[in-house]
This record gives sequence, structure tokens and C-alpha cells, in this order.
Amino acid sequence: QLRKGKDGSVMKIEVKGRDDAIKLAAQLGEVDLTEYGVTASIAKTMDTAAQVAVAAGLEALKNAKLVRGEYGDASSWRLPDKLQESTGVVYASSFPALDAAIGEVMRLLKTRSLSQASSAALILELRRRIQEASKDQMDAENHPIENGHSLEDEELIRSLEQCLDGDKKEAEAPFVFDRKFLFRVLVLGNAQLAQMVGARGPNTQTNAACAGTTQAIAMAYDMLCAGRAERVIVISGDNASSDTLMPWLGNGFRALGAACTGGRV
Repeated sequence: QLRKGKDGSVMKIEVKGRDDAIKLAAQLGEVDLTEYGVTASIAKTMDTAAQVAVAAGLEALKNAKLVRGEYGDASSWRLPDKLQESTGVVYASSFPALDAAIGEVMRLLKTRSLSQASSAALILELRRRIQEASKDQMDAENHPIENGHSLEDEELIRSLEQCLDGDKKEAEAPFVFDRKFLFRVLVLGNAQLAQMVGARGPNTQTNAACAGTTQAIAMAYDMLCAGRAERVIVISGDNASSDTLMPWLGNGFRALGAACTGGRV
């Protein structure tokens, strides 16, 4: 990872342990678009980032009193007919569809790798290494020993056995390709919101990293000034700290020196 000094210097530092890892990251909660009257089949075509953005757009319309917005009633979230043609949508996202794409790939790899690995062989190798590393210490300190290991080590091995057994059973289930995969990896949050509310004005998506939402607002302003729309719904969504993306994007930010590794901030 990169470490930046106060004097502007930059050093490349090897990551050696937990102290160098990211310890704090806010995560999105669950979003259920069916509460807005969206069918479950449609909601499943969107990844979490898109669902959050769409929900925010619906709430914005309700707050602006442009729709009735009754939960469970999809029709109550549609714009009045006289407003539909003049309403645009701009969607900003830095990592659109990555959560869905990487999640599907990891699901496939998990079934392949775990089904080919022998959990028994892994446990046997772990026992051997622990025994070699801790034998002298156990003898010197006279710790209770079971099967050549300390009781603490044995408990750890049993926990690992249970985890591997659960993963192996999951891996043994055949991989079934998600038929909605294409919908989930397409960047359609703007189109999906427009379809739900009946917005027929200009519609687009943008990606400008951390400046994405700011750029989206600027684009909406241009649409208004050009007379292409009378109102524009600007939405934004990302899920960079999800369990799926954090190992990739979190490490990416850390490698650039753009992530804090402090445990208390």
C-alpha cells in the first residue's frame, strides 16, 4: 500500500498483518423495493446500488409532493400524466453492477475450488504445521495436550472443521447460472426508475468517481437550461463496502493510499 508523508513524500509499504488492514467501513442495509409496489421479479434484476438509488428517487418524488407515494401501491408512485414528458432522470454510480458481476463469479469459483479440495487433507496439514510450530512451547510450559496439540489449538481445529464441512456442503450444490445476470450487470437504474414513475424526459447515467453526483446535478442543470426538461430526478448509488466488493475496492483504495487503516477515527 502507499503511505503518504506530511511532506508530500510517498512510500510503498508491504502489508504484513491486521494492523495494515482497513478496520472500519460503513455498509448499506437491506433495501426492499417490493415495499414500493415493485414486483420481486423486477427488483431482482437490480443490484443493491441500483435499488438504493431507485428507492432514493422514489422518496424524493414523495418529498416533493409530486406523487402520493403509498407503500405497497406501485401506481401511487407514478407521476401525473402532465408531468411525465417533462421529467428527466440522471443516475450516477462509480462502480455500477460490480457487486452483481463479482458476486456471480465468486459464487462459481467457490463451487469449483471447494468441490475439488479435500477438507480432510487441509485439516491434516493444519494439524501437522501447528504441531511443528508449537511442540517445543507446549513441552516447556507443560500445557494440556490432546492428539499432540494444546487444547486451545484443538478447539480451533474443530471450529475450522465445522466451517469447512459447511462450505463443502454448499459447494457440492451444482452451480446454476442466474438467468437475470445480464439485467443485473447492465447499468439501468435510471431507466428502471423512469419506467416506474413514468418519466419520459431525457434519461442518462454518468460515472465521475467521487464527483459523480456533483456531475449528475450539473447535467440536470444543463437539461433544465436547454429546455429539455422542467424537472430532473438525480439519483446516485454505490455499494463499494459490501462483503463482495470490499476485498477488491477496499484494497484498491488502500493500494492508492486513499484509505484509512486506523481502528479509531
